[in-house]
Amino acid sequence: MNVNRYLKNIDSLLAAFIGFYAIHLYTKYSGVGLSPDSIMYASTATNIQAHGSLMTFNKTPLVFFPVFYPFFLGIIQFLSGAGPIKAGAMINAFLFASVIFTQRLDRVQIPYAVTDLQVDNTYSNYF
Repeated sequence: MNVNRYLKNIDSLLAAFIGFYAIHLYTKYSGVGLSPDSIMYASTATNIQAHGSLMTFNKTPLVFFPVFYPFFLGIIQFLSGAGPIKAGAMINAFLFASVIFTQRLDRVQIPYAVTDLQVDNTYSNYF
């Protein structure tokens, strides 16, 4: 029986939807929560979107935190118009769903167990 390749991973897709909904449900009321890091990321994303600068809420440059996440939030804010705190909850939900989907997808597509692999023990005496 030839099963459609999209229907073969329907359980992975269903688990990903459940994971997305769980994160969405828990962050719908109060958001993802605020910490000093998230305030820096959100204010920098707002300044990137509004002024094109890597400045935080207190008008100092972002130096102690990675730049990509505020830049990514600024792009999302520019495209969707949603604030970085609201967008952060949806980004977390999508990322959690994608982790579930790819993990379950990987589990389904490996046709052999780890014990079936041929292992070269040439350097095993060094460890």
